Amino acid sequence: MSDFPITEVHKRPFPAFACAGYDCLSNKGMMLAVIDLVPLKTHVQVGNIHMNSKRHSMVSQARQAFAYERQVDTAHAFFRQFYDARYPMVFGGDFNIGQNAGRARYLFGKRWPIQLRTDSLRRLAARSDLTPDAQKAVARSADWQFATSGSKALLEPVSVDVPFGTSGSDVPLSDHIGYTINYSIQKK
Repeated sequence: MSDFPITEVHKRPFPAFACAGYDCLSNKGMMLAVIDLVPLKTHVQVGNIHMNSKRHSMVSQARQAFAYERQVDTAHAFFRQFYDARYPMVFGGDFNIGQNAGRARYLFGKRWPIQLRTDSLRRLAARSDLTPDAQKAVARSADWQFATSGSKALLEPVSVDVPFGTSGSDVPLSDHIGYTINYSIQKK
């Protein structure tokens, strides 16, 4: 949903061979929408992804790694096809990296806007103190929100809110910490 016109929507499920175990029972994939920010006379790209889980898929680590790497390959091809470097982009979701160094190496080893240095939550953590729930989201390394400027407009993370965290207890409401990043955007 958007208050501004959505001019394009691209979506792609992961191929059948790019899943493992129980994750094959759900149709995971990615989406990228282009939104016309009419007052700024520019566009912004907003996307989402959900990638294969690890131990919850109930298969071997080798099979988990194979599925994850095929999903990264599919996402990379998707970006080559639809990402437009003229416009800022926010691309987030459940990347299911966790503490798995192999997954991080494979994901961040590609040449694309999804890089450790473009994750908004970690960029904000380097500039200011985060709330305990936001710190937990960083530590879990499951949910990420990558953001890049475009050649036509600048995009900068400003702050983070955590409306869906642990609610002050050690028992979370979900297996995810739900956070939102607030951005400033300026036309160049």
